[in-house]
Amino acid sequence: MNLNLTKRFLLATFFLTFLISGCSSLKVVDLNPQPLVSNNVQHDTDIIVSIDPIEIVAGGYKDAEKWQQGLADVLRNERIFHIISPSIKDKYTDLLIRGKVSGIFRHNGTKNFFTWWPGPLIFAQGWRGTRYIYDAISDIEVVDAKSAKVLGSYHAESTYELIHKSYNPWHFFGTLFIIPGTIKAAVSTTPRVLYRQKIYEAVYPALWKKMALLINEGQSKIFSERIANQKDKCGVKFNEDIKVGMIWTEFASCQTSNFDFLGQQTMESGVVSIYVKKDKSLRVHVGSDGRIIRWYIAKHPEDKGLQAT
Repeated sequence: MNLNLTKRFLLATFFLTFLISGCSSLKVVDLNPQPLVSNNVQHDTDIIVSIDPIEIVAGGYKDAEKWQQGLADVLRNERIFHIISPSIKDKYTDLLIRGKVSGIFRHNGTKNFFTWWPGPLIFAQGWRGTRYIYDAISDIEVVDAKSAKVLGSYHAESTYELIHKSYNPWHFFGTLFIIPGTIKAAVSTTPRVLYRQKIYEAVYPALWKKMALLINEGQSKIFSERIANQKDKCGVKFNEDIKVGMIWTEFASCQTSNFDFLGQQTMESGVVSIYVKKDKSLRVHVGSDGRIIRWYIAKHPEDKGLQAT
């Protein structure tokens, strides 16, 4: 007899716990899925890019700002260019990236309201659930830092929906009480913090990945066209091996890699101009007559103490 009472008590406890807690599911769905695969496109890895803070267009919740400034991180992760962000005044850069971003939840509060009152009478919170749709949009320009010419304008969008379904049958009984039911329904018309954070975590990485691939593809086309023109112009001198006695300007103009001017230094042979390859793999000394007088592989300790002119 005591055993039967114990079983009944355990079953009642389990059933009551189920009624109170129930179960739920929360997922964030991409409404416009597309493959985000890096293209095998050629780009100049020596390019140094400065990224200005992305302008945030007003209209959404302010707590999205951390994700709305994520373009620089994605460009770094994709190994596209050498990124400087935030931009540094007087720091040499080849390209400047600037633009704007906006993000806003669509107005669908009415459906969520009726999902929670009197929706639980037909278990709408289970088969429909609470839903929020978020649109993130960005327009970005890539600008030549020297000429201020716009080299490319890019547009990307990302739309995700958050769906939170609850299978707790206790909502059915809660809806029978009008005031608690309408309060729950009214609260569900706007996304709470947890919902916002979940959707930001999905929508903005996808948006910036799309943008990074667009920028990479667009700038790679420009780079490929420049290389083709350079080959036609330089002929056999295109990317030729460096030799002492070469005219520096002719050699440098036919190299796909760029060189930075470090300054001038007085040596036994006279005043020399010193140039270093962007990746620091080659250092070149050029005499006053404009010809290469010596060169070194990799970094050279004499870099210290150079005075720019």
